[in-house]
Amino acid sequence: MQIAFNALIQYLKNPTCETLKISVNDKLKILTKLLFIALIISFTLGILIHFLEHFGLFKMDSHAITKLLNEKPKIIVFLMAVFVAPILEELFFRAPIVLFCHNKQFKYLFYGFAIVFGFIHIANYEISSTILLLSPLLISPQIALGLILGYTRVKLGLLYAILLHMVFNGLLISPSLIVMDL
Repeated sequence: MQIAFNALIQYLKNPTCETLKISVNDKLKILTKLLFIALIISFTLGILIHFLEHFGLFKMDSHAITKLLNEKPKIIVFLMAVFVAPILEELFFRAPIVLFCHNKQFKYLFYGFAIVFGFIHIANYEISSTILLLSPLLISPQIALGLILGYTRVKLGLLYAILLHMVFNGLLISPSLIVMDL
């Protein structure tokens, strides 16, 4: 996993459109490692965000996912989070990246797609001045995921980015759906 992490960091220092020419099996191995990296980063940042909530800076009970879990059937929430959102978001935020491969500004466009992807997720919160002030931290897990998905899109292909996004969302939403039954 250290090799995959180092490759990701090196790529993020200077993104290019160089695709890996490797087998499907090797791509799936890399994808698995990227999934673990994404989960570790997300959980680490999630702990920090939890402390912000613990100190009363905002409330997660007003988060869109919490509301969806309380208002919609679990199967609908699961399908939206695991299939619909990843497909639409990858088509919108990652598919176009390779259209800019020959643009001198590719690096900045790559980062821009990840940042916009993150900031779109601020809509998951009830917007207030506090939320806006905390927004860089609150959406840092999505920005990090956007960077990882962008790397996946360029290096492995769009289908792998969609798959990574689906599995990531599935692993994050499933415990909430299971706990609701207890």
